Amino acid sequence: MLIDNGILTLQKPSLNLWLGIFAASLVLGIGRWWSIVRQRLSGQATVDEVQD
Repeated sequence: MLIDNGILTLQKPSLNLWLGIFAASLVLGIGRWWSIVRQRLSGQATVDEVQD
């Protein structure tokens, strides 16, 4: 869709790769942030099990 609209070009595959990596990290970062916000809003406690 981005190539069809002329936003991306197939002439620079390394740029497309970096844009893909950036987009994936943005989606994952927003997802992680939202899980932290939702946990704090719900009052869920964070518990880590420590084995001795």
